Amino acid sequence: MHPKKVARVWAVAGLLAVGLTGLSSFPAAAQDKDKDKKAPAPPVATADRTGAVSVAIGGQVRFQMKTKKRIAEAFNENDRVVRVLADATDPTTLILIGVSAGTSRLELTDADGAKENYLIIVQRDLEMLKNLIKKTVPTAAVEITPIGDAGTSIILSGYAAREDDRDTIRQLSEALGMRVVVNTVTVGGGGNVPHVQLDVTLAKVDRTRARSRGANFIINGSTFSIGSLLGGLTSIQGGAGQTAAAGIGVVPTAVTTQPSSAANIIAGFAPSQIQLILTALKSEGLAKLVAAPTLVARSGEEADLLVGGQVPVISAAAGINGPGVTYRPVGTELRFLPIVYGNGKIHLTVSPKVAAVNNTQALVTTFGTSPAFEEQRMTTSVVVEPGQTVAIGGLIQTSQNASVTKIPCLGDIPYLGVLFSFATQTEQEIEMVILITPRLIDPADCSQMPKVLPGAETRKPDDCEFYLETILEAPRGQRQVWAGGEYTPAWKNGPSANIYPCPGGGAYGGGAGCPSGGCPTPAGANGGRVIVTPPTSLPRGDGPQVSADPLLPPDGLDRKVAELPKK
Repeated sequence: MHPKKVARVWAVAGLLAVGLTGLSSFPAAAQDKDKDKKAPAPPVATADRTGAVSVAIGGQVRFQMKTKKRIAEAFNENDRVVRVLADATDPTTLILIGVSAGTSRLELTDADGAKENYLIIVQRDLEMLKNLIKKTVPTAAVEITPIGDAGTSIILSGYAAREDDRDTIRQLSEALGMRVVVNTVTVGGGGNVPHVQLDVTLAKVDRTRARSRGANFIINGSTFSIGSLLGGLTSIQGGAGQTAAAGIGVVPTAVTTQPSSAANIIAGFAPSQIQLILTALKSEGLAKLVAAPTLVARSGEEADLLVGGQVPVISAAAGINGPGVTYRPVGTELRFLPIVYGNGKIHLTVSPKVAAVNNTQALVTTFGTSPAFEEQRMTTSVVVEPGQTVAIGGLIQTSQNASVTKIPCLGDIPYLGVLFSFATQTEQEIEMVILITPRLIDPADCSQMPKVLPGAETRKPDDCEFYLETILEAPRGQRQVWAGGEYTPAWKNGPSANIYPCPGGGAYGGGAGCPSGGCPTPAGANGGRVIVTPPTSLPRGDGPQVSADPLLPPDGLDRKVAELPKK
């Protein structure tokens, strides 16, 4: 803008100020009404570290010099890109209005003669695009960088949670008239560690307790018979071993009974033909399940693990030959989708499942038996830090079932009613918990590979070991079966037998398997401290092992001392 134009602007602003003073005689209510109608002032823009000021097309911003002094002169290089107007209420502020996409150079001079130069960039409204992306895809963190003088070409960078979110961000940019030149938005944040290891622990305990009691008796007299049969403890038979066709008291011969598998106490008095069958049972059951699958997947990609098999199940008819067959997986199954955010947190969608066949509830049809299944499964989504453990599921369930079958009146007699009733009670308790622990990992170096894999320390037994010792799996290398006239089991000859000290034989072990000097001294013998001396050498291959005297450890071998809490 030319300096003379700026002077005219200030003159017009002065006349407007004089005119406003004459309006002071208006009622206060009219002035308040005008204040309500006054539009809000545009925001004050600031230049970035490169000296550039961004203005949206069709938008306006207020701008001040760094000195915060009155602006004496303003020179705008390109009026077709941006319009520069003076603020009538503040001589230290200019109003920048974006006209079209492009750039312009703005030179300002304050009242003291200090000059400042700025680059005005007029472009599409990037803030609108950022707000729209934040509202549409809240889990994404996207940076928008404009390129070119027109400001219609942009570069997208950052991360998104899913591949669909990445496409949504690109479509929103194009819908606002911006051309995406480069799209470096990565799914899951990319990250320096793109692999996630998930450790899942599913622990379940199932306890059952059942009680039952009942009594059956039969009294055979010379002219009549009497008895009580409840709970299916017996079956009636005639004297010849055949099932009686008539009821008790009608059969002329003596009635005999055949106890069932439910009866556990049987008594009889032969001269009086009295037979007593009792059941008094108390059973307890315990079932434990611990599944700990581990699975590794790349960030943003789903992984699936199944350890088990498939069981055939009768399904819909398959032609005229009979029903069809479908297969259902059983065993431990783990499916999860990890997403590593840019802040390091991990978003997990986890679906653990444990399924087993339950033949007690199987369905028997004319085409065969269709098994039933027991399942423990869940699906959830969590956000955790690497290395943290979260309990994503738990269950405590208690169920009780009880029933009594008795003869009216007789079964209600205290104590004696036991002979005329049958009662059962069942109680079941189920406890279950599911824990997950995600970790960020990198592929291991070849030197970090485990030296021994499952099954690598054993071999198949020879004929003597199989036929004479019934060994199915023997340790690697040669065995010394008889050492010092004593039999040595196979597990004591394994390469790692001496690595794990004190498997038993005393308060602190002391039995076979303790390495020389490896068993600790009992508490109290050293003032409440336990001194553990590691073995002087670990197993090396299949050859003989050499250990030094535990009282004279070799130089360079430190003793480990653990302080115990004093009582």
